[in-house]
Amino acid sequence: MGNNSIGLYMDGKSSHIQITNNTFHHIYWNSSFAAVPNSNENAQTLIVYGDSIIPFSDITITGNNFYDNATGFSETCTLDGNVDTFNISNNLVHNNQNIGIDIAGNYGTCSNKALDHARNGIVKGNKVWKCHSIYDASAAGIYVDGGENVIVEQNESYNNDWGIEIGCEQPGDTTSNIKVRDNNLYRNGGGMQVGGYNGPVNTGRVINSAISNNTFFNNDTLATGNGEVSLSYSENCSFLNNIFYSTSDAILSSGWNSGNSKNFKFDYNKYYSIGSDSINATFGYGTFAYTGFASYKNSSGFDAHSIFTNPSLTNITLSALNLHLLASSTCINEGMPTFPVDTSERDFDGNPRIVGSRIDIGADEYQGPNGLENVSDIGNLKVYPDPATDKVTIEIPDAGNCYLISIIDIYGKIVITTMAQNNISNINVGTLAPGIYCIGINGKYFSKLIKQ
Repeated sequence: MGNNSIGLYMDGKSSHIQITNNTFHHIYWNSSFAAVPNSNENAQTLIVYGDSIIPFSDITITGNNFYDNATGFSETCTLDGNVDTFNISNNLVHNNQNIGIDIAGNYGTCSNKALDHARNGIVKGNKVWKCHSIYDASAAGIYVDGGENVIVEQNESYNNDWGIEIGCEQPGDTTSNIKVRDNNLYRNGGGMQVGGYNGPVNTGRVINSAISNNTFFNNDTLATGNGEVSLSYSENCSFLNNIFYSTSDAILSSGWNSGNSKNFKFDYNKYYSIGSDSINATFGYGTFAYTGFASYKNSSGFDAHSIFTNPSLTNITLSALNLHLLASSTCINEGMPTFPVDTSERDFDGNPRIVGSRIDIGADEYQGPNGLENVSDIGNLKVYPDPATDKVTIEIPDAGNCYLISIIDIYGKIVITTMAQNNISNINVGTLAPGIYCIGINGKYFSKLIKQ
């Protein structure tokens, strides 16, 4: 405890390092967690400091728990300088003062400028929450600042100042080829920041990066107008197949000289707000501000195939939040038809990224009841009432064929199964949770049932 306190610090050069299943906590720059630091007051919970011209390589940081650390102007888990190939995965990072996970570069850590940035790595499957900067409320749960060739995927980031930030703080430098995909970002002060925050004079820029297949929900909790995504100094970046689900007018925002941003691509996204509508929702890009989804699309030329409509998430109640897609979701099979899915990419849960005719929009790829398909060889089968509350009746024209009836939830789990004893079967569904279910006949999907 005290200024420049250290939990785990590595410098020089090395390879094949594994930091697994540790707990890092109460590394404080000051005796008080609530003390406000200046730029010279820091603590390092875990930092890999690549200050040699021979890189740190093949670093694995997984299964650790980082909590209750007061790092001042520093971060909780940091890779900085000449670090080449890494895997930061399946960690818990929470209740920390300032940034959670930081992939950094361009700070003069390595004397060879071309090598002075963390690169060729993955940040995957981490759960990051309540990372807050006490001095300016700008801490990201996950931050890539100067990194190159980094995949940020399948992370859950919530209740931070920012969910994820892809930035570049050093003037004249770049953060490049960052892929942010299949993440859930919700209830953050701002969903995501992309770009040098005060470029081009005072910060660098983000280039050639892709933000795809993510679910943004109920961000901008600080009501600053940052919305689900805020854009600043950046070039050649794309936003494809994302869900942007807001609770206010602001969905996209733009600031900090973002008029210098260019060559963006937005398309096949799903927009919605429970606190506004398509007429009053606001979108910022560069020096332009648009009110209304139609105005934004027509004037910006973006999102030609995107739609403003409810994406039908499983449960938006904060106490039971579930960002999976319902079987009725308009996001299913509605992503970019020619989207180039990487062979290594999976959805947020680790399931196949394409199920059906094409990729789904958002972090969840609806798997459907496994092995079932829509069939029409049951004749005049009837299901009623639909929606059902306590009991559902299924009429099968020829019960002599011994039909097996299954009721299946949206995750493919069979919750009720019974054999049809005659042509009319009454099934008690009163104990099922409200939602959408599938009815399977003889192991084949036939139709949907709504349980109220």
